[in-house]
Amino acid sequence: MKIEKVAVLGAGAVGSYVIWGLSQKEEIRLGVIAEGERAERLKKGCRINGVTYNPEVWTPQEAQGVDLLVACLVLLPLWLFERRSQWCFSSRGILSGSFRSGGIPLR
Repeated sequence: MKIEKVAVLGAGAVGSYVIWGLSQKEEIRLGVIAEGERAERLKKGCRINGVTYNPEVWTPQEAQGVDLLVACLVLLPLWLFERRSQWCFSSRGILSGSFRSGGIPLR
């Protein structure tokens, strides 16, 4: 499977490192998942080591169909536990689930 569309969930310290690394890959369409005020701030760019990066900013619904979801959340285990009814492991061992009612089906 060729990875062409990547979404980053959590643009903090670790997420910024992922954005920095993947921004250099021209063959990858890179986006950050955010809503509301956080999305508006991210649309102005992410400043990393003095350089401003401008990944696309997607709502959970717009991120549907990504080839790779990189979850960079400090509280990821708690976040997943709270949404356990929405998540499952596929037969291929890849985490699948939905964000709110829109859903992000991962392949």
